[in-house]
Amino acid sequence: MNTLTFFLVFLVILGVVALLKPTWCLYFYVLLIPGLSLAHVELPILGTLSGMITLVIVLVLLIHALMRRVKLKVSPITWPFLVFIGANSVAFLRSGQELLSIILVVYYLVLHLVVYSTISNEKLAQRLLMLFALVTIVLSALGISSYLIGWPPWAMVATFRIPAIGVVKRLQGPAADPNAFAYVFLLGLPFITLQIFSARSWARRLIWIIGLYIGITGLILTFSRSAYIGFAVSFIILFWLAERRMKWRYFTITALIVVALLIFFPGPWKVWMTKRIASIGQLSGDVARVQQFQGAWLTFLDHPFFGVGLGRAQEAVLNYIPNAIAPYPHNDILMTSVEMGLLGLVPLFIIFYRVIAIPLRTAFRTRDEHLRNFLVAVVAAIVGFLVQGLFIFNMNWGVIWFIMAIGFSMSVSRHTNVSIHGMLKQRQKVDKESN
Repeated sequence: MNTLTFFLVFLVILGVVALLKPTWCLYFYVLLIPGLSLAHVELPILGTLSGMITLVIVLVLLIHALMRRVKLKVSPITWPFLVFIGANSVAFLRSGQELLSIILVVYYLVLHLVVYSTISNEKLAQRLLMLFALVTIVLSALGISSYLIGWPPWAMVATFRIPAIGVVKRLQGPAADPNAFAYVFLLGLPFITLQIFSARSWARRLIWIIGLYIGITGLILTFSRSAYIGFAVSFIILFWLAERRMKWRYFTITALIVVALLIFFPGPWKVWMTKRIASIGQLSGDVARVQQFQGAWLTFLDHPFFGVGLGRAQEAVLNYIPNAIAPYPHNDILMTSVEMGLLGLVPLFIIFYRVIAIPLRTAFRTRDEHLRNFLVAVVAAIVGFLVQGLFIFNMNWGVIWFIMAIGFSMSVSRHTNVSIHGMLKQRQKVDKESN
């Protein structure tokens, strides 16, 4: 069966499923994107099968919503996202390049709004995140198996030459990119932890603890420094903000897992991991990184408002640092500042602020410990992912917008668009007046 035939058959099946149970499409998305795509982009126009399937899922949900006359809800990041799309459009007009970038951000907005409008209850959101946690564990287990015994024979492991370490084997996943594979772990590990918090029996908790061990092992074997930093920040957020009774359990469990990994890792793994972690403190000595930051900053100073235009970042950096080793800006903020200037950077920062602040405010004000842990896990995953984005270009992976939508769906009332923390405050005021 060729790609086109498979796609058409899948489209028919998906259409039937959408008519019977539209929310099942969300489960399809969670299964397909981390497992099959893991690519930097998910558009079918770029020729990936999983990209076509992803877009079809979004379109089927959107069509179903329109057919049923279900009003698509405006999420808290809709307006800054529209401004960001406008910034992309202006940057395109300035350069005449990278039209696909505009299509991509429009697709992400549609994906985000469809998911936000479709998730109608906390149980669905919990199941989606549980499924994502399971997918993370399975992918990590397959990667570790491929690392140790060469099975499955997919492109899960490759050999790289890293200056601070030498020749090293790294988990790279289906995307053939260790840093991209690390995205899954950064987003999945907090949700595995959430399952540990939520487990009602020690047997289930033990199973999820083993899953956390497998996930952390997979993260380590990517040897991605940016992922290590992102996970450390995510760990701190979970430990600091989770409900008190849970935070000590999480700290103890994670500490024991790290100690166990240090003890039982094979000798070469320990050496590679130790050197890789030690090299994090030497990022200032990474000539390529320093050149990227310098070139991007100088370009931004000369083009602060509208940038140089889409697709011209590398050319612009080379104008200031002709001998740059890797002139391409290697993170989302640098890329946005160079190509779109403040017109793109300001709405991007507003988006980042809202996806963190709104769930956190709800978490702080709710008396429901389970909801608090749920929202803290979402925030930890998003922040860890954004921290990694300071060192690599990772915002063009649709799952992050999917998870942002889940966080908003549990922080904002879908029917009135009034934040839950505001409703809680009003309820407390009424209770106080009645007493």
